[in-house]
Amino acid sequence: MFRLNSTFYNVSGLQVGNTIRFSGINVGTVDDISIINDSMVRVEMLIRKEVQKFIKEDCKVKIGSEGLIGPFASDYSRQCKFCTGKRRSAT
Repeated sequence: MFRLNSTFYNVSGLQVGNTIRFSGINVGTVDDISIINDSMVRVEMLIRKEVQKFIKEDCKVKIGSEGLIGPFASDYSRQCKFCTGKRRSAT
């Protein structure tokens, strides 16, 4: 596993333990959510090590719902078109 983090203005009900997806495939979980300041929230994620080579420095992260009543999830997009996410070194 390795850690990634991203910042958001609103995490809309995201919770520790929620699923992280890359191109629709479950690859990890939300590890921690912390408030940075009055308008920013940091989300730390644990991602399977074998996926690291596919997640680029300028990759984007979005938060969405898995279904109408299902839990929330983060999704990495290979097209990098949504909101900013930066790769951190593996731990």
